[in-house]
Amino acid sequence: MRLSSDRTSGRRQGHAKAALLGLFLQAAQFLPFARADGNDWVSPLYIERLSNGQYAPPPNSSAARQQIINSATWSAADGPWSVTNSKVMPPSKNNRDYLSWAPYWWPDCNWCGQNSAQSDGMEGVDPQYPGEDASTTTKKGATTILNPLPSVLGSATPLLSLPPLLPRDRVRDAHVNTARKIRSHSSPTAAHPSGFRRVRSSAITPTPALPNSSSSAPRKRGGSNTIYAGNGHDNFGDAKNSGKAASGGEGGSKCTPSRTSVAPTATWTVCPYKQRDGKLNPDVRWLNNTKDVVSMANSVFWNGVAFGLTNQTVNAERATTFIYNWFLDPRKGVNPELPYGQVIRGPPGDQEGGYTGIIDWRMLMKVVNAVVILRSRGAESWNAVIAAAANSWASKYLDWLLTSKAGKEMAAKGSNNHASFYYNQVIALYILQGDIPSAQKATNAFFTGAFMKQIIASGEQPFEAARTRPFHYRCFNLEALIANAKMADNLALNMWSARTDKGATIQTAVDFAMTLDPGDEDVTELAPHVAVVAAAYGDPSGKYARWLANAKNSGDPERKAAWRVFNDPLAFYSSPARGNNKSSQKFG
Repeated sequence: MRLSSDRTSGRRQGHAKAALLGLFLQAAQFLPFARADGNDWVSPLYIERLSNGQYAPPPNSSAARQQIINSATWSAADGPWSVTNSKVMPPSKNNRDYLSWAPYWWPDCNWCGQNSAQSDGMEGVDPQYPGEDASTTTKKGATTILNPLPSVLGSATPLLSLPPLLPRDRVRDAHVNTARKIRSHSSPTAAHPSGFRRVRSSAITPTPALPNSSSSAPRKRGGSNTIYAGNGHDNFGDAKNSGKAASGGEGGSKCTPSRTSVAPTATWTVCPYKQRDGKLNPDVRWLNNTKDVVSMANSVFWNGVAFGLTNQTVNAERATTFIYNWFLDPRKGVNPELPYGQVIRGPPGDQEGGYTGIIDWRMLMKVVNAVVILRSRGAESWNAVIAAAANSWASKYLDWLLTSKAGKEMAAKGSNNHASFYYNQVIALYILQGDIPSAQKATNAFFTGAFMKQIIASGEQPFEAARTRPFHYRCFNLEALIANAKMADNLALNMWSARTDKGATIQTAVDFAMTLDPGDEDVTELAPHVAVVAAAYGDPSGKYARWLANAKNSGDPERKAAWRVFNDPLAFYSSPARGNNKSSQKFG
């Protein structure tokens, strides 16, 4: 892909790298804190230069830019959000502990029941639960996050000189004003306890039956491979039981009698739970913590980017208010750890989360991205007091990620998307703390560790291909890989050229995915990744542009998708498209 001379004249890559690092460091002095929409990272320096006219917008992107601004408004309509709005108390009885249930786990009581309607679950992509692993085995030999990293920048990099942002004389009183529903014409205040969104109560319904799992063999476009799918049901009826032995299910299997009527919620703590990979248990959606953290992060991101583009105060105030309410409110802010993320329900004593729960918070990277933009653009709402509280929260959560059993297990899942999303969070939190060397070391640790086994020479991602929804999981891992490469680019590291032990790059994996027939899965999940590859690696043959020109592939006939703005070649500074072909991987 050729860059037009009128968009690039007078700009040097070296200055851009230095400016970006300076932006991070300046912002981090005050802001050491830190999908729905996918996880993403957009260069704060690129947004700044778009806004001030140094960069011309990408061609035909006006509708996409307007959509970003519109998204900032509509995404805020249900805010602010709070973890304390959870409909179910976590096992700790502390409503500031985040709670979610493992999505692919089903009760297996096999009780006799009056009703025997059963469900096979849902195989479609659930934006809140895309990443539950099929295995609970922890792999040994996890990469140490802070592997020694030789100098990657050579001599000291000059930093962008930005005027210091002085602490504000007055800080909004977080407990005086009542939070109100965000309107396009109003700016929010920090939340009073009575101002949180009310959650409608709904009846608790019995959990459906445990379904049998299905599997599929992915096929090439135009190929003849067959998709094989198993189908069947395990018996699990209504929680009310007849009090005597009976046969049920297929093949006359015995069900378990009970002499009393048991409330449906009893299944959560009485029944053993079994895993069915890719079969979403719909009752996990009854908990609102998971969808709320996604909604919060997306709205913070859209409002942060909109503020960067327009400098409208209302966007900055929304983003700050939502961050305060979710993370920082001393009475209702979420605790900086995840002991009850993706809890596998079952008998008492088993009600604890695992490493998979960490993926629930993968979108923290988007919150970090928004905060860096707020600071770089001098948002008044993000003052020194808010920044200090955010720094404290982020430091505690990063320490938990690095030292807890769950965090170490997540990092050890080196061959699949779990490690990829784990490093999304670690790298981003280091950036917000202003610890650029540690951010670079963590980036290098990922691209010389977990990344090395994720893509084979053909471009296949074998550990994602083994899943029940392989096309989705290929795209899902690419999402995390690309986000790590984007942050690396902003850290003056070229991980676009990083190669696995089979010689493959991120581009190799995207090229392979483009050849596949997604079957019943959603091909548009691949579109943002194709756009990234075109921008970061170039598109001299036009194959990426042709693929995206097909509306069935892009899912965006009106050209409103934000990735049309974010994935501009000018948004990358250490990429092959900009003449940087040497990988920044440092081994040993």
